[in-house]
Amino acid sequence: MLKELVEEELSRPYEVKTHVKLSGGIVTGAGDSFAAALSLEGKSRGKFRAMDPEELLEVDLAQPLVIVSVSGRPKLNVEVARKFKGKARVVVVTSNTSSELARLADDLVILPYAPRDRLPGTLSFMMTLSALYSIGGYSTTTSCETRPLELGFNPFFVGSGENYGVAYFSYLKWAEFLGQWTNYERFEQFCHAPIFTTRGRDVVLLDRGERREALKRYVKFARILETGSEDPFCNSLSVIRAVLRLAGEKPYFLTDEEILEASSVMIYGE
Repeated sequence: MLKELVEEELSRPYEVKTHVKLSGGIVTGAGDSFAAALSLEGKSRGKFRAMDPEELLEVDLAQPLVIVSVSGRPKLNVEVARKFKGKARVVVVTSNTSSELARLADDLVILPYAPRDRLPGTLSFMMTLSALYSIGGYSTTTSCETRPLELGFNPFFVGSGENYGVAYFSYLKWAEFLGQWTNYERFEQFCHAPIFTTRGRDVVLLDRGERREALKRYVKFARILETGSEDPFCNSLSVIRAVLRLAGEKPYFLTDEEILEASSVMIYGE
């Protein structure tokens, strides 16, 4: 049932073209939204900067601020919008147009997403990533040809630039779908110390290049896998389908009520 629901979502269009265009600014959100922000930061080479919403409450800024939340409900996002309303241009990216967060926006970008069940973010992430790329003036890849990822448990996702956000997104999906730990890191940082945790594990390289090829020649202690693409949209779809192959009938986050309650209280205050 879970696999069919997610595949149905992934069969729908995810490109979002926005009327809002920015040359740079701060992008904030949490979970999948922060992963998308990290990808935009990498794509823009720092013109856009991803920041944690809690940390934003401790700083001042006059740059445009993009607040991303599909549901519009996380309490810290609303606090950030209140703090900077009237001090910076506040752009809100959400599917919940009736939320307080949406009402605080100077510019509202609407995600055409309506959940049909309680699922980990998949289509909503793709739409969010597309909307952020559109805001930054970048195009969305809508046609992908990738190799299937046949992954075991506890893989290590390695990506730099815009694919660092995809590596983080991959980490989030393993947690939500499976309740399993994984790791994610930028390529250079991975080579310094995290590589020592990879014996016997799957390592997914989300980028290409000479240094990646050199690493593949040296690594005999782990299994190196690639999607055949370095496009963030295509890599995200590959990761989603890889975790689906391991998923059960329900996503893990719905089966552990104790953890779900703690998470919900901290995020939504309820």
